[in-house]
Amino acid sequence: MHRNSIAVSTKLRRIAELASQSPEMAFTSLAYFMDIDWLLEAYRRTRKDGAVGIDGVTAAEYEQDLEGNLQRLLDRAKSGSYRALRSGESTFRKELPRRKSAQSEFQRWRTRFSSVRL
Repeated sequence: MHRNSIAVSTKLRRIAELASQSPEMAFTSLAYFMDIDWLLEAYRRTRKDGAVGIDGVTAAEYEQDLEGNLQRLLDRAKSGSYRALRSGESTFRKELPRRKSAQSEFQRWRTRFSSVRL
């Protein structure tokens, strides 16, 4: 087993112990347990042949500066400034323009039925 795997497994075991000892307790942050080895092991365990991430970055692109990317991620997690993107929030998202005919058709429909009261 890889050295990082052992260290991360030990931390995961500790988190599981804390959770089972006090099930009513909620973790406000797991950043305390995180370090570069933790993130390297997490990266090692992820599939590299899957789809790109929500930010549009492939595993190969992320790996070009893996240590730097993981350090920046760790810094943001520990400072509390990290915010995961949700589906549809990607910085690469582009609004597609509506076809004029679809938009004008909707406007005609809205105008026609806006005065109808049910």
